[in-house]
Amino acid sequence: MQERSFLFLPAFTLILSGIMLSLACHRCAASKVDSVQNTPTSFTIPYTLDAPSERYSLAAVELQEVSGLSPTPTPGQFMAISDEKGEFYVLDLTKGGSITMRVPFKEKGDFEGIEMVGDTVYCVKSDGDLYKISDWAKGGTPTISVVKLGFENNDIEGLCYDRQRKALLIAAKEDPERSVKRSVWAYTIATGQLNPTPVYNLDPASVDQLVNNNDDNKQRYFSTSGIAVHPISGDVYLISTSLKRLAVLDYATGALKAAVRLDKDVLGQPEGVSFDAEGNLYISSEAKKTTAMIAKFKLNKS
Repeated sequence: MQERSFLFLPAFTLILSGIMLSLACHRCAASKVDSVQNTPTSFTIPYTLDAPSERYSLAAVELQEVSGLSPTPTPGQFMAISDEKGEFYVLDLTKGGSITMRVPFKEKGDFEGIEMVGDTVYCVKSDGDLYKISDWAKGGTPTISVVKLGFENNDIEGLCYDRQRKALLIAAKEDPERSVKRSVWAYTIATGQLNPTPVYNLDPASVDQLVNNNDDNKQRYFSTSGIAVHPISGDVYLISTSLKRLAVLDYATGALKAAVRLDKDVLGQPEGVSFDAEGNLYISSEAKKTTAMIAKFKLNKS
């Protein structure tokens, strides 16, 4: 009996040691995953951002402050909305960016984002009020409903459609002089509900680690003015008028993959961002010393 107990003890100790080693390895692996998710990768943004393939001058007075941009199902056509007026426009880039349709839906308001989903157009104000506009295409009086999302002090500026979530992504600008996280929320279209927990939280300090501050003496931070989901890679693209920056987030983890400064001589005041079905990038710039414009950047496929 004593001999059996003596033999059991080493065996038990060996098993226990193996369990402890396995747990340690698991913790080590988890630590490595966390490290990867929070460290910018060697990802390279697949666009030559200082050399647009096309520039479309927006000569119309209504388009001098284009704050939002959305693709449409028709190649070469985009929707745009300007600050301070409840009216959106269908632009034909194959005709130099001319307006082919105007749709007024509210006399005035600080509208910052637009997105077309199916036959419905969504527009968002800086206070977070979301306008759902349908029956607009025939030129008559559109049907409008307003959803008050409950934002108070976030200063909403970005709006885009997320096909995977079947939701609108709504991005907060926040104060460019404060380093609070820049959050993105998801509004599920089918349920008409806003997820109260942000799907992404970008720390502006992490952008500073990749792109240093501007060459002036005033400390400012990345402040989202536009958002779009890449139709091929799924990456989330955010642009900031403040400091002229573009940041790319991993769709699944929200990790910052890359950040670059946009050339102010190319985009004087970047506000809207969008993609076409082929993955080409479009960024609208409000008028600043020159006429407002949209720049197209072809996807680098090599």
